[in-house]
Amino acid sequence: MRRYCVLLLFLMAALFFTGCVYEEDENSRFIPGIYRGSSNLTYSHHTQFNGSHPTPIVIDVIVNENAILDVVAIHHGDAQLFFNIAFEYIRMNILEANGFESVSDTFAGATYSSRGIFDAARQAILQATR
Repeated sequence: MRRYCVLLLFLMAALFFTGCVYEEDENSRFIPGIYRGSSNLTYSHHTQFNGSHPTPIVIDVIVNENAILDVVAIHHGDAQLFFNIAFEYIRMNILEANGFESVSDTFAGATYSSRGIFDAARQAILQATR
Protein backbone atom coordinates (compact mmCIF):
# COMPACT_ATOMS: atom_id res chain seq x y z
CA MET A 1 0.00 0.00 0.00
CA ARG A 2 2.81 2.38 0.87
CA ARG A 3 4.44 1.77 -2.49
CA TYR A 4 1.22 2.75 -4.29
CA CYS A 5 0.96 5.97 -2.27
CA VAL A 6 4.54 6.93 -3.15
CA LEU A 7 3.91 6.10 -6.81
CA LEU A 8 0.69 8.12 -6.77
CA LEU A 9 2.43 11.13 -5.18
CA PHE A 10 5.23 10.92 -7.76
CA LEU A 11 2.71 10.76 -10.60
CA MET A 12 0.75 13.73 -9.22
CA ALA A 13 3.94 15.78 -8.86
CA ALA A 14 4.97 14.94 -12.42
CA LEU A 15 1.56 16.02 -13.75
CA PHE A 16 1.65 19.22 -11.69
CA PHE A 17 5.08 20.29 -12.94
CA THR A 18 4.24 19.36 -16.52
CA GLY A 19 1.23 21.69 -16.36
CA CYS A 20 3.44 24.57 -15.18
CA VAL A 21 5.75 24.54 -18.18
CA TYR A 22 5.56 27.74 -20.23
CA GLU A 23 5.11 27.06 -23.92
CA GLU A 24 6.14 29.83 -26.27
CA ASP A 25 3.58 30.90 -28.80
CA GLU A 26 5.32 31.48 -32.11
CA ASN A 27 2.60 33.98 -33.08
CA SER A 28 3.19 36.19 -30.04
CA ARG A 29 4.87 39.55 -30.52
CA PHE A 30 6.93 39.76 -27.33
CA ILE A 31 8.78 37.51 -24.93
CA PRO A 32 7.03 38.14 -21.58
CA GLY A 33 9.10 39.90 -18.95
CA ILE A 34 10.63 43.15 -17.81
CA TYR A 35 13.23 44.71 -20.08
CA ARG A 36 15.55 47.61 -19.31
CA GLY A 37 16.88 50.25 -21.68
CA SER A 38 19.09 53.25 -21.03
CA SER A 39 20.11 56.35 -22.92
CA ASN A 40 22.60 59.16 -22.57
CA LEU A 41 20.53 61.34 -24.89
CA THR A 42 19.74 63.80 -22.13
CA TYR A 43 20.29 67.41 -21.35
CA SER A 44 21.19 68.77 -17.97
CA HIS A 45 22.04 72.37 -17.16
CA HIS A 46 24.22 71.02 -14.38
CA THR A 47 26.26 69.00 -16.89
CA GLN A 48 26.64 71.99 -19.19
CA PHE A 49 28.25 74.14 -16.51
CA ASN A 50 30.39 71.79 -14.45
CA GLY A 51 31.60 69.41 -17.17
CA SER A 52 30.41 66.26 -15.39
CA HIS A 53 29.02 63.32 -17.31
CA PRO A 54 25.28 63.22 -17.94
CA THR A 55 23.22 60.81 -15.86
CA PRO A 56 21.63 58.19 -18.13
CA ILE A 57 17.88 57.80 -18.39
CA VAL A 58 16.90 54.25 -17.42
CA ILE A 59 13.50 52.88 -18.44
CA ASP A 60 11.87 49.49 -17.80
CA VAL A 61 9.24 48.11 -20.15
CA ILE A 62 6.89 45.37 -18.92
CA VAL A 63 5.37 43.12 -21.60
CA ASN A 64 3.26 40.01 -21.95
CA GLU A 65 3.04 37.91 -25.13
CA ASN A 66 1.14 40.50 -27.16
CA ALA A 67 1.13 43.84 -25.37
CA ILE A 68 3.24 46.42 -23.64
CA LEU A 69 1.72 46.55 -20.16
CA ASP A 70 3.68 49.48 -18.72
CA VAL A 71 6.65 51.77 -19.17
CA VAL A 72 8.41 52.71 -15.92
CA ALA A 73 11.05 55.39 -15.31
CA ILE A 74 13.78 53.93 -13.10
CA HIS A 75 16.39 56.69 -13.05
CA HIS A 76 17.17 60.04 -14.67
CA GLY A 77 19.17 63.18 -14.01
CA ASP A 78 16.98 65.66 -15.83
CA ALA A 79 14.95 68.47 -14.34
CA GLN A 80 11.90 66.82 -12.76
CA LEU A 81 9.28 69.03 -14.38
CA PHE A 82 10.57 68.55 -17.95
CA PHE A 83 11.17 64.86 -17.43
CA ASN A 84 7.72 64.14 -15.98
CA ILE A 85 5.89 65.91 -18.79
CA ALA A 86 7.95 64.22 -21.51
CA PHE A 87 7.80 60.82 -19.81
CA GLU A 88 4.01 60.78 -19.51
CA TYR A 89 3.63 61.88 -23.13
CA ILE A 90 6.00 59.20 -24.48
CA ARG A 91 4.65 56.53 -22.09
CA MET A 92 1.02 57.05 -23.07
CA ASN A 93 1.85 57.04 -26.78
CA ILE A 94 3.91 53.82 -26.52
CA LEU A 95 1.11 52.09 -24.57
CA GLU A 96 -1.52 53.29 -27.04
CA ALA A 97 0.53 52.21 -30.08
CA ASN A 98 1.75 48.98 -28.40
CA GLY A 99 5.20 49.82 -29.72
CA PHE A 100 7.45 52.69 -30.65
CA GLU A 101 7.20 52.64 -34.44
CA SER A 102 4.48 55.28 -34.77
CA VAL A 103 5.43 57.35 -31.71
CA SER A 104 7.02 60.79 -32.04
CA ASP A 105 10.34 60.86 -30.19
CA THR A 106 10.05 64.47 -29.06
CA PHE A 107 7.78 66.57 -26.91
CA ALA A 108 7.94 70.33 -27.47
CA GLY A 109 9.51 72.07 -24.49
CA ALA A 110 11.29 68.91 -23.29
CA THR A 111 13.07 67.84 -26.46
CA TYR A 112 16.22 66.38 -24.92
CA SER A 113 14.39 64.56 -22.12
CA SER A 114 11.84 63.09 -24.51
CA ARG A 115 14.52 61.88 -26.93
CA GLY A 116 16.34 60.13 -24.08
CA ILE A 117 13.12 58.55 -22.78
CA PHE A 118 12.16 57.40 -26.27
CA ASP A 119 15.63 55.96 -26.94
CA ALA A 120 15.72 54.03 -23.64
CA ALA A 121 12.18 52.68 -24.12
CA ARG A 122 12.96 51.70 -27.72
CA GLN A 123 16.01 49.72 -26.57
CA ALA A 124 13.92 47.87 -23.98
CA ILE A 125 11.12 47.08 -26.46
CA LEU A 126 13.61 45.79 -29.04
CA GLN A 127 14.98 43.35 -26.43
CA ALA A 128 11.46 42.04 -25.81
CA THR A 129 10.50 41.72 -29.48
CA ARG A 130 10.57 38.30 -31.12
